[in-house]
Amino acid sequence: MRETVKAAFFPGLLGLAIAAGVASCATGAGGVHGGAAGTGGGAGADAGSDDAGDAGDAAPTGDALPASAVSFFQGGSCPTGWVPYTVADGRFLLPTVATATAGLTWGSPLDAGEDRTHTHNLTATFTLGSTSYVGLSGGNDGVTSQGAVTMTTTSDPASTGLPYVQLLVCRKNAAAVPRPTPLPSGLQMFFDMASCPEGWKQTAATQGRFIVGLPQGAPQDVTFGGAPISSSIDGGVDVRTHAHGNTATLTTTSHGIALASGCCANGYGANGAYMATMDTEQDETALPYLELLSCEKQ
Repeated sequence: MRETVKAAFFPGLLGLAIAAGVASCATGAGGVHGGAAGTGGGAGADAGSDDAGDAGDAAPTGDALPASAVSFFQGGSCPTGWVPYTVADGRFLLPTVATATAGLTWGSPLDAGEDRTHTHNLTATFTLGSTSYVGLSGGNDGVTSQGAVTMTTTSDPASTGLPYVQLLVCRKNAAAVPRPTPLPSGLQMFFDMASCPEGWKQTAATQGRFIVGLPQGAPQDVTFGGAPISSSIDGGVDVRTHAHGNTATLTTTSHGIALASGCCANGYGANGAYMATMDTEQDETALPYLELLSCEKQ
């Protein structure tokens, strides 16, 4: 069992890979889901109960990650010493910026497999041409006049189109179990605490940014998009919005009129098709996230 535990830590991997490795080596019967922190048993306990001569070879249960670590796990239950971290259910994890308070959330959690949609309010103005008739105007209802016509509506719900995968999120409640082989330098992990534990430092490049797996052959720490997201910006609200540019077509229909003999009836709107360029109002994509401290092993 001791060799199996050592194999859970692979240098250079981020917290997700490390956490999955730890989960695969958890001792006990199927792990703990919401149970007491630090419970164990399994191979480690059995080895210690054989006889006094074998007791010294029994590996301790648990792992070397500090308490309050938060990570994703592959499987239906948290490993020994970890419990479900339900505040993260249905949310993306976002590293905090500088000294911003951790634990703050934005948006409503995603349902299982939800394709989050959003809408935009939009306004379009069409300029109708004019037409005139020979005759006296008056007594004609249902016709329009020349000039500007404004349309206001709401767009159909549209998908954000963001790909994601659902994984179990757990929090380390048990204390770290010292190991002969230390945790690898550069390991990154989320923590549910105000400052990084001893031997760890706050990550730099990931602050305020969602983390994406490194593409093959690509350099590390390349940032993309706008400025980092943080609840510490603008009085605790940092809502990212966007708009769309569109064109709209207005097609009028003809309408009969009654005319008396005389001269000129002017100012009627001409029947036809009219185009307008419009911008939607700003709106957010409503992707929910939880801000947590992200630390790197020194």
